[in-house]
Amino acid sequence: MQRLLTGTGYRSTGALSIVQLAAEAGVKRWLLTHKHPDLAEEFRHRATADGAKPTTGALESQLRAAEPEFFKPSETVGCV
Repeated sequence: MQRLLTGTGYRSTGALSIVQLAAEAGVKRWLLTHKHPDLAEEFRHRATADGAKPTTGALESQLRAAEPEFFKPSETVGCV
């Protein structure tokens, strides 16, 4: 749960959803939704609270600011 909330997940896409929480934990989704709804609810609460992981748009903006040369159009591409 903490890895997803801090944006450091490595088994999932990083989206703040129950499906991705299950993927990050290496368990099936129904275990969270049916056997441990308390954990699912805690995740929903923490994911929507202030200070949760930045959106992918915000992360992309940070990357663009940090490494602008990676996002410049190539000047060597031509038509054949």
